[in-house]
Amino acid sequence: MISGQDNGRLVVLLDSLNHIHEQKNRIIHFLKISEEYQKSNFSKALEYSEYALDLSNKLGEKDLEYTSMLSKAQSFFLMFEMDSSKFYLDQILMFKDEIVDKRLLGDVFSLYGSVNKKEGDYLGGIHLLKKAIGYHKSDDNIQGLAEAHNRIALIFQSISRDDSCIYYSIKATKLFSQIGDSIGIIKTLGNTGKSYINLKEFLKAKRLFLLASKVCIAKKHQRFEGLTYNNLGRVNLHLEINDSAMYYFEAAREIYEKIKNKSGKANAIMNIGAAYDKLKEFDKAERQFREALRIFTEIKNTKGIVNAKSNIALIHERKGRYKEALLIYDTVVQLCIQYNNGHQLAHTYYNIYKTHELAGNFKKAFEYQSLHYQLQDSLFSLQKAEMIAKLELQYQKEKNESEILFLQNVNLTKDLKIKKQKGQRNLIIAIGSGLLLIFIILLINNRQRSKRTRQLNEKEIARLKEEKRALAAKALLEGQEKERKRVATELHDGLGVLLSNVKLQFTSFIDKNPENKNLLEKANDVLEQASSDVRRISHNMMPGVLMKLGLLEAIRDLLDEINEGGVIEANLEVTGEEHDFEENTEIILYRIFQELINNTLKHAEAKNISIVINYTHDQVYIQYSDNGKGFSLKESKAEPSMGLQSIESRIDFLGGEMQLETEESKGVMYSIFIPLS
Repeated sequence: MISGQDNGRLVVLLDSLNHIHEQKNRIIHFLKISEEYQKSNFSKALEYSEYALDLSNKLGEKDLEYTSMLSKAQSFFLMFEMDSSKFYLDQILMFKDEIVDKRLLGDVFSLYGSVNKKEGDYLGGIHLLKKAIGYHKSDDNIQGLAEAHNRIALIFQSISRDDSCIYYSIKATKLFSQIGDSIGIIKTLGNTGKSYINLKEFLKAKRLFLLASKVCIAKKHQRFEGLTYNNLGRVNLHLEINDSAMYYFEAAREIYEKIKNKSGKANAIMNIGAAYDKLKEFDKAERQFREALRIFTEIKNTKGIVNAKSNIALIHERKGRYKEALLIYDTVVQLCIQYNNGHQLAHTYYNIYKTHELAGNFKKAFEYQSLHYQLQDSLFSLQKAEMIAKLELQYQKEKNESEILFLQNVNLTKDLKIKKQKGQRNLIIAIGSGLLLIFIILLINNRQRSKRTRQLNEKEIARLKEEKRALAAKALLEGQEKERKRVATELHDGLGVLLSNVKLQFTSFIDKNPENKNLLEKANDVLEQASSDVRRISHNMMPGVLMKLGLLEAIRDLLDEINEGGVIEANLEVTGEEHDFEENTEIILYRIFQELINNTLKHAEAKNISIVINYTHDQVYIQYSDNGKGFSLKESKAEPSMGLQSIESRIDFLGGEMQLETEESKGVMYSIFIPLS
């Protein structure tokens, strides 16, 4: 149901259509009418977008033709006809390269992302919505940016990633505030509040819902006011403030009654019934559920009918009327089968099983418990099969990226060995022919090991080509870190000790040869520098504090070294309950921090580095930022640096995600999400 103000706009548009004779203007007017009908009558919206498409085809107006296709796709989306919506979106994307309207492309990817969400392809939806954000940024389209961030937030909420939902919802709220979009502000405040409820932070949720209600009242958005009152009622039920919960549910019912929104009214009545059920006033609860069922039946809302019937059956169960409850559950089963609602059917089988168990019918209880588990397993297998199919499509590309990362790391190792060899040669010249033989022997051994390592690496590459990307990446990174640890140990315990012994003997040699003291002291300084270089390289390859005290202490040690330099101030903030990772995971995370800090030190010309690590129940969120000169994100994507590729590859290996935000002269911020499981 649309408001009187919206009805007024539609009437004006329809009346003025008869006075518009210029064909191009008629197309634009058809699209405006379709947009208004999308708020109330989806079939009418589709009809007028079809008019626009037909006329734009006849006139050869390509830009308006693409816009009309998008309008049709939006109408089909609202009608839950996803295949038809995707058909028109694909038609537009076939000509993506010739379309200059960035805003249109941003809207296409944004809608496509929402279609993927409706079909359960959450990762695909997020990928497309991030593309939409890129187009909207290039066009400075704040409205499009806000909508895309909000849609990503809704996807994260659907998969119980509430921390990520809150992150994107807050960004969307800020964007909507910039353009004064009060409805967008209300929606995003509501989404953030729901995620806080899921995280059991009820007071935070309540504050957001109260703020949303103030905006609703100020802007006279009564439909959203009713929705906000329902949310306030639910959060008060969680806080066990039952009187306040009932007050808000009643207020929502009155609002929906006033604006003649039957679906909203029925949902408010269902909430009132739930409140009475919590108060154990079962007769009152049943009356409310039956009234909601009557309205849902009148407007043919199948989902509402199923929920109302299930709640009525639950009340019968609470009263000990098991036979009546089972009869109602039977009708719910038929509805679920008729409308192919597998998840609701599995839940209903569970309710029937519990009812039979309470009634003492243990044979029947076992039968429905088995049906529940079988259907759950079937649904899970179907979801898993779909996910495997999607992963297989990405496998070849990701495997190639893993091999590229491997070869890059081999090259980095070679560079390190070349630098070490140059230092060794200089040291040999300084301390005489006696030590030359020792270093030659070490060099030969190193080359032999390097040759064996290359042979093993070639065999490893051949094996990686036959395995899936996850096993390949794991073998690669574990092998790399093991080699780093081995070389670091050998440098520290082997070459480091040897150099120390040589230095002691060399010092004694200086005392016995005063006539060559200056020359020998210079040679001794070179030997001291070599020892220092060995210690530094050993520490960089495998910090001892990481092995002994773990990731956080190693990061703090790294930042302490930066702060001691006095050029850059580096800060670390850790929130949440610290999680212990496996050793290999901690090493990979440490390498990510090393690469981020090296990028700042080499390129950013920054004065501050800020690191925030937030542990939640299912993931660790890392925010790394500096206030340096930043860089062009567009140029970075066109020619990605080796360092950035290394960071992204390691994050992919850990099953994580990364968002990068930067502009020239405005610093850089990396947001990294790593799952704990």
